[in-house]
Amino acid sequence: MKKYFILMTITFICFACNDSTSSPDICDCIDNLTKINTPQYDAAFSKKCEDYSKTLSRKEAYERVKEAIRKGCLKLNGDTLYDKNGKKFILSE
Repeated sequence: MKKYFILMTITFICFACNDSTSSPDICDCIDNLTKINTPQYDAAFSKKCEDYSKTLSRKEAYERVKEAIRKGCLKLNGDTLYDKNGKKFILSE
C-alpha cells in the first residue's frame, strides 16, 4: 500500500505536459524536476507537467509511474523512489 501511495503521489507532482496533441515523455518531466534550483530548470514546463497530472485518473497516473520505472528515469527500491542519478526522489503533496 505504501508503494502505491508513493507512486500515486509522484504522478500528481510531475507527469506529462498539457498539450492538446501529445504529452512529453514522462522522463522529461522528471528530469526537469531534478534541475530545481539550477539555471536549467524550466518552471513553465514543470507547471505544464503538474497541470496535466491533475487531469489523469488514478489508473492513468499509476500507469505513468510504471512507465517511468520501466524507462529507467525512476527506480523503486523498497518504498523509496530514486531518479536516474541515484538521488532519492522526495515526494510531497
